Amino acid sequence: QITYSLDKIESIATKISIENETLPVDASYKITNNQFIITNEKAGRKVDKEALIRDIKDEINKKTSGQIDAVFVEVTPKHKKEDFEKSTTLLGSFSTIVNLNKKEKLENLKVADRRINNQTILPEVVLSVCEVLGPRTLENGYVEAGQITFGMPDRGVGGGICQASSTLYMAALYAELDVIERVNHSLMVSYMQPAFDATIAQGSIDLKIKNNSPYPVLVQSILENYKYTINIYGHESRPQGRKVSFEPILIETIPATFSVVSDPSLPAGHTQTLSPAIDGSKYELYKIITHPDKSIERIKINTSKYRPVEGKMIEGVEEVEENYQSSYCPDSFYFVVCEL
Repeated sequence: QITYSLDKIESIATKISIENETLPVDASYKITNNQFIITNEKAGRKVDKEALIRDIKDEINKKTSGQIDAVFVEVTPKHKKEDFEKSTTLLGSFSTIVNLNKKEKLENLKVADRRINNQTILPEVVLSVCEVLGPRTLENGYVEAGQITFGMPDRGVGGGICQASSTLYMAALYAELDVIERVNHSLMVSYMQPAFDATIAQGSIDLKIKNNSPYPVLVQSILENYKYTINIYGHESRPQGRKVSFEPILIETIPATFSVVSDPSLPAGHTQTLSPAIDGSKYELYKIITHPDKSIERIKINTSKYRPVEGKMIEGVEEVEENYQSSYCPDSFYFVVCEL
């Protein structure tokens, strides 16, 4: 009397299947020297596990010893070369000006440029900018530079790379990809129009972009001299003659205030501004679509709120006839907004 455990047979078949599986490799592409380089796909293979289980049971039931040859089936790659060959049209592009005098920020932007360049987003896949850029550490090549922390100018490792995420955000909007997650800066920044920016913060704030087309898209990052550009390539399925533009609309101004510090060395009634007060604001960003028939459609994309910046002022409290000198140093208070 011969008996067997079906669970044991299935376990053996699963082990054989895992050990002998070769995963398929999708085709891929990149841009090198302004040329698209497309790599062919490779088929994989796997054991037909159901057939193997059946053959094992049959061999046992014969009550004889023997050899079983596992049957392999081919696994076809999901994304083939022809998909990438159809995905070389420029869908969206955006450029920002680089401040070459800010050497530390420029170094961080160089690291971001290398990491973002030639990122491929497959259909229905979401690209996380924080994952692409990696941890902002000295070991990863980032340096300390200016940044905004809790609404105030600050310094930190990786400071300034939000220019890369902001540029990518606008390029994605022009390419009409889905933006899954985006947060504006707490203060307006100099290199972007209001509501055009996208900040990131390690572990808390991310920019996420989803490829909503059935074809792959390629992100090209170019840092040249004073200009930083993101190009997004893919398969153009939009009607010929369709145009897209974006317009930020100011919907609210948030008045800024002054903090006043008394200075006994100044005459009463005398005031001195140490740093200006800058009003905050609230914007709505609209996508304007001009269709081939010349009809126009407006779609709200985001609402962006920027904090006001408190000004600082000193005022005199004593009657002093002449030769007064302030005990406050303006440089200790003054900072420039929008230069990060």
